[in-house]
Parts: sequence; structure tokens; C-alpha cells
Amino acid sequence: MQTHSVISQLLPNTDGEPFRIARVKFKNPDDDWFPGLLVGGQVLIDKREVKVRVPLSALQQYENKTVVFIKESDAYTPQPVALGIQDAQYAEVLSGLNAGQQIVTENSYLIKADLEKDGAEHSH
Repeated sequence: MQTHSVISQLLPNTDGEPFRIARVKFKNPDDDWFPGLLVGGQVLIDKREVKVRVPLSALQQYENKTVVFIKESDAYTPQPVALGIQDAQYAEVLSGLNAGQQIVTENSYLIKADLEKDGAEHSH
């Protein structure tokens, strides 16, 4: 079940528990929600437009830098990026990547592993 609403009240946490109780008013036409039901939620605190963003799955740590992998012909090149704000899914790219560049968004860790393996083989 999913619904959207606005928090109307946050109750103080006096027991040191890792949660807060929020009161939220919403429509419940099918009586799916009942008083006392414990639920999880996501809270949007701020919303901004950014020029370039990438999925977090595209980001890797390579040679002590945060990189994305850019596809150039048949090769993948690690491109260092500077990041700005991020949420649970995306990170803003402040520099190092232009809008429209093709990057690896899934399984980028496999490309990183191949590059690290190739580097280790060449060092012997």
C-alpha cells in the first residue's frame, strides 16, 4: 500500500529510540490503514533541479576517486566526478560529466573489477 500526504505533527522522542512518531492525515477509502499501524515512510525535505545527475549505481571508488564509467567505442573509461546533493537514488554531478554523455548505470562494479584485475596482472 502506498499513499502521499504531509506530516501534520512530529511527536518528541524522549526514550532515545531510533525513530520518531509522525502524525499524517490522509484519505483511507478502503479502510486499509488502521489506528496504531506501524508503517515506514520516505520524507521529502527539499527538492531541487540539477543540471546533471546519475544513479548511485553508476558511482564507483577507483584509485581513491569517485568515478563513473564512460563508454567510448568498445572501451570503458573511468571518469572522476565531483558530486553535489544526493538522495536515495541519484547524485548531482557538479563537474567531470556533461549532460548526454553515455555512462554505465548498472553493474559498474564489474568494469571496476576488470580494470583492477588488469592493473594487478600488469604489475607482475
